[in-house]
Amino acid sequence: MIRESKNVIIYDTEPDVFLLCGHSDPIFVDIETTGLSPRNSHIYLIGLICIKDDKPVFESLMAENPSQEEAVLKAFLDIVKDYGLLIHFNGTTFDLPFIESRCKAYGLKFDASSKESLDIYRRISPFRKLLGLSDCKQKSIERFLKISREDTLSGDELIDVYKRYSVSGDDKLYKLLFTHNYDDLCGMYNILPVVVYERISKLLPAEASMHISDYTDVNGISRKEVLIGYDLPYAVPHPISSSLQGIHLSVSNTKVLIKIPVYSGELKLFYDDPQSYYYLPDEDMAVHKSVSAYMDRNYRQQATAATCYTRLKGTFLPQFNEVFTPVFKREYKAGESFIKFTEDMACDMDFVRSYIGHILKNIL
Repeated sequence: MIRESKNVIIYDTEPDVFLLCGHSDPIFVDIETTGLSPRNSHIYLIGLICIKDDKPVFESLMAENPSQEEAVLKAFLDIVKDYGLLIHFNGTTFDLPFIESRCKAYGLKFDASSKESLDIYRRISPFRKLLGLSDCKQKSIERFLKISREDTLSGDELIDVYKRYSVSGDDKLYKLLFTHNYDDLCGMYNILPVVVYERISKLLPAEASMHISDYTDVNGISRKEVLIGYDLPYAVPHPISSSLQGIHLSVSNTKVLIKIPVYSGELKLFYDDPQSYYYLPDEDMAVHKSVSAYMDRNYRQQATAATCYTRLKGTFLPQFNEVFTPVFKREYKAGESFIKFTEDMACDMDFVRSYIGHILKNIL
């Protein structure tokens, strides 16, 4: 077995691994195999990145031939036992089950579920469209973050390379195998900041600003919008933006800005129990029967779901579904719903945080 260490190439700004993964002892894991099924193929290389003296160090465990697979697995188990978090790329589906299966074949025990796990692929795949990625392969994310690599071969192509190496021991073939895994691990280390995008949707700020601002639309009409701004505890690796139903979100570096078009005018507040109300056509409003029971019958009629409302003028914020109450609408069957906005609400951090969470849940 060949065991070799090498410093990790760091692109742009080194990621704060401990902050991003939320763990004090992470280890990055990637394997190379002779096939997709552990039943009829084996592991010939396990690559790792450990944090030593606050610096990432790559370590390669290479089987010079298939008979050394057990030695590679034992060396891996000896190293990984001291770490509590496994970081990988789609390792939940492939790497970790493959290691478990091959360990079992030699009577070795490796239970991935006994350790915490961070699968970069699973964290970022829901946000593929937001990032403008055609797919969520590691190399695609590397290109998105402008991370380059020396290796040009795929894992499938390397199977034949390894078969030839295991017979010949050719150093040039060894370098191809080593470089591929090294670039995979270096890439994995450097794309770790993409997990920030997943956290944006879950991270609500302790403090945020919220205020009304004037703007001019594309038709030159003066309008109003609510601006919400706050800071993230870490920077996103690449600016993003997203829009839904006129609400616009942009994130750059550590800054989050949300622009919400407000509705100024009159909306209707609908009551839930129309049987308990009369509708007054002349007033265009519904009144509870306890108040209007003695009114002239010519001026009242039984309210329906569509006429059981009162009207209110003001400034209103949109919502994607009826989370905040009271709910205002243009008409009963209108898909849009609103909440009345007041200056006091902008100072109520509990409301601001809840409204931010509502927007992020729907727009990301």
